[in-house]
Formats: sequence, structure tokens, C-alpha cells
Amino acid sequence: MQHKKGFTLVELLIYSVIFAGVSLTLVYFLSTFFRVSGYQASSSEVANQANFILGKIQNEIATSTLVVVNDTPTSDLAYDEVDQFPGTPRGRLVLKARNETTADASDDKSPVLIYKNGANVVLKRGNGAETALNNSSVAVTNLAFTKVSTPPGKDVVLIDLTLQYQSPNAVDRISRDFALGVSRAQAASFDSNISPGAGGLSLGTIGSKWTSLFLSGPADIGGPLSIGSTSNNSISFIKQGTIPVGPFVPPITINANAVATFTVTAPTIPELAGIQTGDRVFLTPPSGILSQLETGLVLQSARALPDAIEIRVQNVTSANITGVTTHNWGYLVIR
Repeated sequence: MQHKKGFTLVELLIYSVIFAGVSLTLVYFLSTFFRVSGYQASSSEVANQANFILGKIQNEIATSTLVVVNDTPTSDLAYDEVDQFPGTPRGRLVLKARNETTADASDDKSPVLIYKNGANVVLKRGNGAETALNNSSVAVTNLAFTKVSTPPGKDVVLIDLTLQYQSPNAVDRISRDFALGVSRAQAASFDSNISPGAGGLSLGTIGSKWTSLFLSGPADIGGPLSIGSTSNNSISFIKQGTIPVGPFVPPITINANAVATFTVTAPTIPELAGIQTGDRVFLTPPSGILSQLETGLVLQSARALPDAIEIRVQNVTSANITGVTTHNWGYLVIR
């Protein structure tokens, strides 16, 4: 009796079950692999672009001389130097790297503007075109800047950034939030005005003084000026200006061989406030007939009084001199 070779129905069922199980297991592992790989690729792309964006912003802030945060229109130069509600998130970062006022038009380098435009973080340098700091594989869903000022410390800009990976597969559209705090670097040179964040701040201290100061323009100092050491050879106070006509009007008469005393006080010349008895006073008549002493008058002395300068002149002639209007003498007071 012959037996036919082949699989029985039971064997086929068993093989089918085994094949289906192996196939399902393989499909599961493959789908998991591709899903994890896609997530890692999306996450890596988002992180790389976030690092580039934040690094670029950090570098721009660190090398700037003025940092402003506001929400004003990009084209409104009047607000290039105005913070809008410091301490609250704003959408535009303004960085200045050159000496220009709010009335100046943008050049090709300043100001540097960083803000969100659509799905991109853009940087606009001066009057140049916008440059996107991210590519099309990610979308910027949030960008906010918060300026925190803690005088006498440096200003800090807090950056909040949210990026979403742009993928046709909804599962891979991951979104990540990034935060970074940046302060300006300790710059060795400045390209714009240096203004304190609050009153009462100083450049240098008694224990740590700047070595040299070079100025190409006038110095407007509201308090005493100390030059040199604390010894008697130092200069710790300087007042200078011109004595106007006012103190000598109406004209007076000085008798023959007599001495007349004029006192010019701080109410007449406000800059004389702070002068003390014992300060050294120097008077210099500028050129011009009306700026000189009348013929026959000699400057005898000038001395400092509290908030005033006392001037003594002598009539060295044998006749009275009338209508004395001595004025416009330059004065210098040193302590």
C-alpha cells in the first residue's frame, strides 16, 4: 500500500500559526526601530538647530554694547534704544554695536535685530535683509526675550525658544522648549555710549582704580575732582569759568589810592557753589578793552570764601576813578 507525501491539514495550520507569529514579531520590532530612529533623528535635528540659534544669539549679545528688549515694529528706529516693560517677555531683541542715536538711520552693521517672523527666527543686521537662523525642517512656535537688570551687575537676557520638527508623519512632529540666560561679555572696547543702569554707580573703586583716562572732548563732572595722591600736592577740587558783568553793576567810584573789594557769590555764578575758604583762586583777564581793568586800577588779590570769590583792586592814581565796570575775568579755583 502506497502513502502520498505532503503536509497534513494540522501541520499546515501549525506552520501558518508559527509564520504569522514570527511575522508579527518582526513587524513589531521593525516598526519600533523605525519609530525610535525617526524620533531620535527628529530630536537630534531640533537640538542641533536650537544650539545653533541660541549660540548665535549668545554671541551677538556678548559682543554688543547695548541690549534692548521690546515689541515695537522692526522698522521703527525710534525704539532702538527703549526697553519695553523690562522684566516681562518681549518678542524683539535689539543689539547695538556702533555709536548711533535713535535718530540715525541704520547702516549695514547696526542695529542687530533678532525676532520671530512666521516659522523662522530671523536676524536683521542694520539695513540688510532678514536672515533665517533655522532651516525648513523645524518651525519656531515661540521666541521670547526677557531682560533682567540687577545693577550694579550686568544685564541678563533670558531666551525662551520652542522648536517643532516639521515631518509629514504626525508622530515625528516633536516639539521641544529651550531656555538660556545670556549676559554681555566683559568688553575691552565699546562702540557706543556707556550709560549706567541706575544713579550712583562708579567706574572703578578706591581699591581697584583705572590706570589712565583719555578724553577727546569736555568732561562734565558734577562732584569734586581728585587728581594725584591724598598729599598736599594733590588737586582735589577745580572750578573754572568767567565772571560776568553782573557783579559790578551799577558802576562804582574808587577814590584815589584806595582799595575796593568785590565779592562774587554762588547765586550770581551758580558754579561757585562748593568753594571753601582757603581754596586757591587765579584770575586771568582775557583780551579786549572791556575785559581789562580800567586805567589806573591794579588787581591786588583774589581769595576764596564759602561759595564766593572776593576780588580786591587798588586805584594807584592820585585821582578818583568813577564808573568802574570790571568784568569778564576768567577764574580758576583749585583746592
